[in-house]
Amino acid sequence: NSQEKRGLMMKRILSYIKKLFINLYKAIERFPVTIGFTTATTIVLISISNNQSIFGLDTNQMSRIAMILALGAPISLCINLIFEKIQTKRLIRISAYILEGVFLLIYYYFLLDDFNMVQITRYTAISMFFYLAFLFIPYIYKRQDFELYVIKVLTSFFVSVIYSIVLFAGLSAIFFALDTLLSVPVPYKTYYHIWLITAGVFAPSLFFAGIPIKNHKLNIREYPKLFKTLLQYIVMP
Repeated sequence: NSQEKRGLMMKRILSYIKKLFINLYKAIERFPVTIGFTTATTIVLISISNNQSIFGLDTNQMSRIAMILALGAPISLCINLIFEKIQTKRLIRISAYILEGVFLLIYYYFLLDDFNMVQITRYTAISMFFYLAFLFIPYIYKRQDFELYVIKVLTSFFVSVIYSIVLFAGLSAIFFALDTLLSVPVPYKTYYHIWLITAGVFAPSLFFAGIPIKNHKLNIREYPKLFKTLLQYIVMP
């Protein structure tokens, strides 16, 4: 009986892992540009932590590039959601992403040439605007079930945070064991790099996998009991 239970548990775990990778693949397929921006941001941040230069750029320039790439993620996400809502030709979509690239270049050279209070505040405000726009774009002309959509997105966000923390803790424990038990030297920067990869590549992909697709009929039964209570007794009234 114990062996059967273990076998059943292993099948469930493998099935869940398989489902997780399928969802990650669908997220990358659905939001390739956005995940590309988050991955590029991660690479630049790792290079900065290692004091490695990219194309001969100094730390200040690389930091600004990381900020621009991070800004490109929510903008591309909004563009993607707009074109999911409005069916257009592929050329128009490509043109929109090219315009985004032009905007980011202009922002880099003229609006983020320094790290003073005004520029940081403006950058934060613009980033927040596009992250909020990502929430309401799918429901600009249709407000029905909007609160369900927001809760679905928030659920996906918290799930991705929890998974990322667990993944980071697990990988860190493995490297810590290699360092302490097997005397395999593991630099402290490795833990920082693991966190960057987890937060910059894995977490966004898992989060995007939970964003409802177009024409997906939302149902309150899909959400945890806590969110149901929040929705029924607080949000809806």
